[in-house]
This record gives sequence, structure tokens and C-alpha cells, in this order.
Amino acid sequence: MTGLWTRPAWDASAWNVLAEDPTGNHTLLLLDVDRLKDVNDSYGHQAGDAVISAVADSIAAQTREHDLVTRYGAFAGDEFLVLLPNTAIDTGVRTGQRILARLKTLTVTVYTVTDEIVELTGISATAGVTGTGPADVYDLNSLIRRADAALLTAKRNGRDQLAVRPVMTPSEAGGEELYHQSR
Repeated sequence: MTGLWTRPAWDASAWNVLAEDPTGNHTLLLLDVDRLKDVNDSYGHQAGDAVISAVADSIAAQTREHDLVTRYGAFAGDEFLVLLPNTAIDTGVRTGQRILARLKTLTVTVYTVTDEIVELTGISATAGVTGTGPADVYDLNSLIRRADAALLTAKRNGRDQLAVRPVMTPSEAGGEELYHQSR
């Protein structure tokens, strides 16, 4: 539906990126479309699909050809994983901010379950961002967990924003410190 990588293909490619350049800077974004359930409940699941497709197109437009983008979740939900190979976390944050800004400009024309045509605007998403570090350079799962932790922080701070889990060495980490990034 979205033209993005399938999750199994994304996983394999992401593991390869980390294995081929274990000391490189790689950034992972986990984006969650805000309140998509409201769209599904108000207008029908095909309307929600149209929003997901428009979000996927927007993410693809803000990323490079070699970046890896997929829908996240068991059955391709309203979350997206974006791996930015050889990208420092500050550049990844700027990419995430561009994606969130682009989504707000979208107008998605949907057909409702009552055969009405509705234009949806003001689409927003919440994002968590993290980068590779010495402790997890070979562990995609811990990288995803860290991006998810940052995403949960952003949601707790009000959605429609981005939070970052900074890249730290194990000795610097000392704890699970997260900090909030601007909207």
C-alpha cells in the first residue's frame, strides 16, 4: 500500500548497515501518526489507509534514496521506522523535524464510509530519535527500544513533537536519561 520496504526486508537491510559499518554514526527515527484511530473511527479504515499512504510518501520525500523506511508493527500499523545510515544524530533530528513539519502541510482527500469526500489537514506525528553508539552498534533491537523510549517521552510531553535519546557510551550513560527536543 505504501511502496515502502516490508518489515522483514527492512530488518535484514538494517542489520547489514550496522554490520558493515559498526563504528559509523547511524540514526534511527520511530514515528507514530497521532490519533489515526480517530480517523478510522470517524471516516473508516480506507480513510486511515489514505492518511498512512500520504504519510509514507512524505517520509520518503524527506529522506534519501539509501535511507531505510518501513511501517512498524506486526500488521503494519501507524508507526514508521526510518534508519538513516552514516548520519549523525543531529542531522537525524533535523530530518525528523522536516518530516513532522511536512506532515502538517498535508491535505489528504478521503472517501468516508458514508460516501462523502472529506479533506483531512493538520496531520501530525510524534517521533523518537536515537543513534548508534558503542554499546549497541550490532544490536538493532536495542536501537529500536531506545527510539521507542524517546517516542514515549515525546508522547508524554504532548505529542506532535520529537524527543531524542542521545548517543552515549556505556560509561557516560549511567542511566536512562532522555531529553526533550523542540516541536
